[in-house]
Amino acid sequence: MGARGGADVSRGLAVIDALAEGGELGTNEIARRTGVNASSVSRLLATLAAEGYVDHSASGRYRLGIRLV
Repeated sequence: MGARGGADVSRGLAVIDALAEGGELGTNEIARRTGVNASSVSRLLATLAAEGYVDHSASGRYRLGIRLV
């Protein structure tokens, strides 16, 4: 894995940590808590949701998915 891949993993884990601490959060709130820009957070959330690590609620917010609970 290259340096970029390691950074992506770190950002993804920061997103998961923010959700673990904050419960159900929107993209901008996760970006604020992690220091990762909102567009990157959005891409990470899409990947994490596709794999079941986060759930996207009808309200547009995210929470930890069944694979992490």
